[in-house]
Amino acid sequence: MKSRTLPFLLLIFSLPAYAQNTKPKLKIGFKAGFNISSFNKNIDVIDQPDPLYSSFKRSSRGSLSGGITLDHELSKRLILGAELLFNSRGMSYRAENSEIPVVIEQGQQKKSYNYLNYNLDYLELPIIVNYNFLPEKSKSMLMGYIGIAPAILANHKRKLKYSHKEPGESNQKQNLPYAKSAINNMIAGIKLLEKETFGCDSYIDVRGNFSLSPVFNRTLNDAGKNLGTRMSTFTLAFGIRLL
Repeated sequence: MKSRTLPFLLLIFSLPAYAQNTKPKLKIGFKAGFNISSFNKNIDVIDQPDPLYSSFKRSSRGSLSGGITLDHELSKRLILGAELLFNSRGMSYRAENSEIPVVIEQGQQKKSYNYLNYNLDYLELPIIVNYNFLPEKSKSMLMGYIGIAPAILANHKRKLKYSHKEPGESNQKQNLPYAKSAINNMIAGIKLLEKETFGCDSYIDVRGNFSLSPVFNRTLNDAGKNLGTRMSTFTLAFGIRLL
């Protein structure tokens, strides 16, 4: 991970030499978002599935992210950003619950599903370069950005969640062995920011996040099932920057 991160950091810290001669501005902020995550390959009990899991199909894990942001305005167009986030990622599979085919909620009928969730939660440090495409005098900023996001594993569990539990039945939870303690990610996104709204800058952030290496440190588990997968996450976030 160091070999990929170091050249990018050297590029980041050389950017001030190319920035316009304006006074740098440092702004702290906060953001929170909703994630949709998935693995690019089936793993574990879903790879050549056991009879218990043969009915489970690919879905995606919905989860949350949030944390602190720091922006260094090198010029009216170029902004260097850093974030400290708690980022919940992973994968989900689901199977229709044949014993309870429909659930009635507020007069509506819905299919009932059992879920097999792979929860991989990280402390993440994205480092990004933003470029503003709108005129400098505009009260809005439309920024495209790219960056890297080193991440440290904070939680790793596999959870079988039943839509409706029978008497004596409970959700099953266990740790995920062989999850890497640290991974690196490539990120890219678009951010629309409105300046000085209700005493702060506010923005919407749409981001894609892709792991640069497999998320497990083995390609097979003890049962010979696949663990060689990478992970993609798409995030819709809302944030503020304090003036």
